[in-house]
Amino acid sequence: MFIKHTRAGGHTYAQLVESFRDEHGKPRQRTVATLGRVDESGGQVDA
Repeated sequence: MFIKHTRAGGHTYAQLVESFRDEHGKPRQRTVATLGRVDESGGQVDA
């Protein structure tokens, strides 16, 4: 698992992402949780 920064709508979000292989053996990533906005003042993430 790792943290990934994603931009959407002019904002930056932190997401917890898991890597796995699908049924055909291809590597894939899935978002486990969105932790919150990174670009807000104070840098708070969701509880």
